[in-house]
Amino acid sequence: MDVFEFIKKYCPVGNADLILLYAFKNNWKVTIPELRNKLKLNHAHIYRILRKMEGAGFCRRKKPEKGRTYIYEFNGSSKYLLKRDFEKKITPYIGLTPEKFLKTEKIDFVIKIE
Repeated sequence: MDVFEFIKKYCPVGNADLILLYAFKNNWKVTIPELRNKLKLNHAHIYRILRKMEGAGFCRRKKPEKGRTYIYEFNGSSKYLLKRDFEKKITPYIGLTPEKFLKTEKIDFVIKIE
């Protein structure tokens, strides 16, 4: 199972947290089409979340010279949010740290019945 799908199912994270995790994994740069394909969210919903984050000062958007989609670049203030998400929402539930998250692509799990 994909790591984002696993976190979405088994941890109490919201869509903004998932977008932040995806940005962390992709060197703090994201576009709306790649988020839509990876996280399986609606285009308009992703746009609203990213515009809200941009208004709060966590990211800014750039238009590339030869491109149609904006690139959202996250800054250093979003690292605080990521740390808080791992401490409160992810690590207590599945024991995944930021270092392990960067290396992980898929998660396999086994249910043990005793």
